[in-house]
Amino acid sequence: TKKIVSRRSTPFVRGMSPQEAMDRVAQLAREQMAALSVDMSQVAFAGMGVPAVLMPDKGYVVHANNLDWYDVEITSILEEKLGCRVYLENDANAAAWAEYIAGACRGTNTSVVLTLGTGLGGGVIIDGKMLWGSFYNGGELGHMIVEAENGIPCTCGNRGCIERYTAATALI
Repeated sequence: TKKIVSRRSTPFVRGMSPQEAMDRVAQLAREQMAALSVDMSQVAFAGMGVPAVLMPDKGYVVHANNLDWYDVEITSILEEKLGCRVYLENDANAAAWAEYIAGACRGTNTSVVLTLGTGLGGGVIIDGKMLWGSFYNGGELGHMIVEAENGIPCTCGNRGCIERYTAATALI
């Protein structure tokens, strides 16, 4: 049985530098491992979900519009701080995979998971495989354009994305 054994969080804000964000993440990871009586030298790798358009195979953030990050080799920053290999994935894809492995989608072969927060994210699993799509954007459901004419400007640069009407920031 897979289960969450502990949880920690820290807020990220628009304009926070990748370096500052990874300092916070590394500190949380060290605190977490200490709470579990695990020395960081015993950690072989870490996984990181980022709300961004990514090139996960290169450890690279292409564009994190809600954080104002562009063209950042993010995994190398965190690997230096943690001393282990870091794997990168879009945050909504990571959430969808977690639900597929151990959560609400467990036992299914195909699923769609929506994440609602600052933005509207999504992860799609088909026949037990993550749908990455072109440029790893297959699950970017929040950026489907639903109002082409006179749509609300989106942080991604388009207008009328469904995220601008449904995410927590839109509702507030």
